[in-house]
Amino acid sequence: MSVEEVVMKDFEQGLKQLSEIAVKALSPGINDPGTAMKAIDFMTLLFIRRMKNEDLNCLLDEEKKVRVIDYTLTLDELMHRYLSPIRTYGKADVQIDLRLLRCLQGLLHQKPDAQRLDVIYTHAAAVVNDADLSLHNKMDRERLNTFLKEMNQLFPGARHLPLLQV
Repeated sequence: MSVEEVVMKDFEQGLKQLSEIAVKALSPGINDPGTAMKAIDFMTLLFIRRMKNEDLNCLLDEEKKVRVIDYTLTLDELMHRYLSPIRTYGKADVQIDLRLLRCLQGLLHQKPDAQRLDVIYTHAAAVVNDADLSLHNKMDRERLNTFLKEMNQLFPGARHLPLLQV
């Protein structure tokens, strides 16, 4: 097992544990959104680090011959597995919605390629959609819209996240 393989497995384990911490913190029995937001912040750092790595599916020996083929989760799959549960449990909390969008905004600042840009957009749109269905307070919706306008400036071309009806 190479050092890179160990790092990738630990990386995925770290995302899983942080996601579980955030979801548990958002549970009605604990109700600690501050802890959930901190977990999202740490996840953001891990996602940024992940974006800097290629999606490799094999390990090479010193002579550059394929020795091990491995399934590495794509950025999209990692985000779906570990951000979606937080989005689901926190969709009615504007602070959690904003923190998830800030996470994705941080990834946009990394100048992603077109494929990763699509992934980020898809996950951001899911946050916006859930927030639209769950947030009923005018002030919360306006606050989210203010952030969406800022975030939309980072998307190239005509692609923009929809604003919430106030």
